[in-house]
Amino acid sequence: MRRALAALCASQLISWGILYYSLPVAADAITSDTGWSASAIMGTLTASMLVQAAVAVPVGHAMARWGARVVMSVGTAVAVVALLAAAGSPTFSLFFASWLLAGAAMSMTLYQAAFTAANAWFAPKPVAALTTITIFGALASTIFAPIISALADPLGWRLTYVALAIVLAATVLPLHAFALLPHRTRSREDRRATAAADRAEVRGTLRSLPFIALTVAVSLGMMGVAAANLNLIPFAQERGLTHAIGALAIGVCGAGQIIGRLGYPVIARRIPVMPRLLGSLLFSGAAVLGLALLPSPAWLLLILAGLIGAARGITTLIMASGISELWGPRHYAVLAGYLSTPVAVAGAVAPWAGSLTAEWTGSYGAAFVLLGAATLASAALLIPVLRRRAPTPATQPVSI
Repeated sequence: MRRALAALCASQLISWGILYYSLPVAADAITSDTGWSASAIMGTLTASMLVQAAVAVPVGHAMARWGARVVMSVGTAVAVVALLAAAGSPTFSLFFASWLLAGAAMSMTLYQAAFTAANAWFAPKPVAALTTITIFGALASTIFAPIISALADPLGWRLTYVALAIVLAATVLPLHAFALLPHRTRSREDRRATAAADRAEVRGTLRSLPFIALTVAVSLGMMGVAAANLNLIPFAQERGLTHAIGALAIGVCGAGQIIGRLGYPVIARRIPVMPRLLGSLLFSGAAVLGLALLPSPAWLLLILAGLIGAARGITTLIMASGISELWGPRHYAVLAGYLSTPVAVAGAVAPWAGSLTAEWTGSYGAAFVLLGAATLASAALLIPVLRRRAPTPATQPVSI
């Protein structure tokens, strides 16, 4: 079990670093070499994340059917092909198509798949494992951004992507193929006997007020916070601060996520899921509003950015552990797919939503007011379910 968790942590660190963070880091080198616009490159990342969202539900079903070892190994192989195709793309359309393929690979290899595996392996107490996984994921940008930047200068972006594909194939693929736990399959007769009941149970959960409230609140709240986080640089410049201070604020926000995740197990032991999420979203919204409404000397900007990061890190772990805490681990893979779809869409449109709101309102300060208000509104969506009796988690064994 420890070997499988260690493999999952290492693979998340490498996969996030290569599949998610490499494109923003290499964007300047790509535009300089090809003449493709920076907006087109970043739009490619958004499109890949929308594909990630679109395939989240089928990936959840695949995880339930074949398990983490098969799905994550296939996803890694697809990612290697996608990176090699991107590296060799002579036109932007082929480059764009390669990253759409990479988006499907992200759904099969990043947090959705890793959280599903950890919830199955460590049920009924997966929080410590989930926390460890997300900490390694949070370190990906810190480790891989400077590495990719250093490679892109002497090698060029195409050879850099070839090198990254080789790293992925040499490290993550064997970790997924040989170190993850094998899938515990049920007999065909057992699957047939329980299929109707399983479908009915999943449909009932998807239509329940707690699941709907959890999904909408996390999606709206994460979009508001992510939009603010990713627009900290122009916000800081609007307040008379430097580009470097804005970039530092984004880094502090990332460090805050790690701190929030380290404290999450203590919070999870003392506070139920829905009040936990309510508090996290209220805290996030208040911090974003604080940026917009309070004077913004550099030190206060950095403090509020760290608080936003801490709340965001906690919300990520609530999304990872909340399903199994409320409904048990049996249908986690499928339910997580339905939860991940709108959350991934929200993350994909967040940068655009933040800049568009600033353009519409005339300033990033006004945009942050609306983003903070949206985050607080997402918390309000949870109020109707706080006094409802929590669903009884399913006790049947999980087979991933």
